[in-house]
Amino acid sequence: MNGFREITHTADIGLEVWANSYENLFINALNGYYKLVLSADYSSQFLEKYQFTENESNYENLLISFLSEINYLLMVKKLVIYAIDSIKISKNDNDFHLSVMGQINRLKNSEKDIELEIKAVTYHQVKIVETDGIYRTKIFFDI
Repeated sequence: MNGFREITHTADIGLEVWANSYENLFINALNGYYKLVLSADYSSQFLEKYQFTENESNYENLLISFLSEINYLLMVKKLVIYAIDSIKISKNDNDFHLSVMGQINRLKNSEKDIELEIKAVTYHQVKIVETDGIYRTKIFFDI
């Protein structure tokens, strides 16, 4: 059971995301983010292979760092992660590690393709909770 849905908030826009693993939760958050900001028929062209690694103190900070990177790539560089080849999340002692490998593309017409500008990913209400093998969280974006 994986997915996401848009949720309303007074000054921001948000997502409720759920999945059967941390990795799928991060992928669903990525897909939900793109659903919020990109046009349904956006076009892009292959640029290069993409790799992102990050260490944080918990899963929530790891998710915010990942989405902040995605937001920077799209809003500033006009790049979109088009395909994820692998995503791995691990925990060692007090260190949480994320490794993502995939394909990054350049938008062909960013003025048309980006429908909503996200200023930042916020920490508001971010808490990953696991119940019966399903991981859930809410993510809010400053618009």
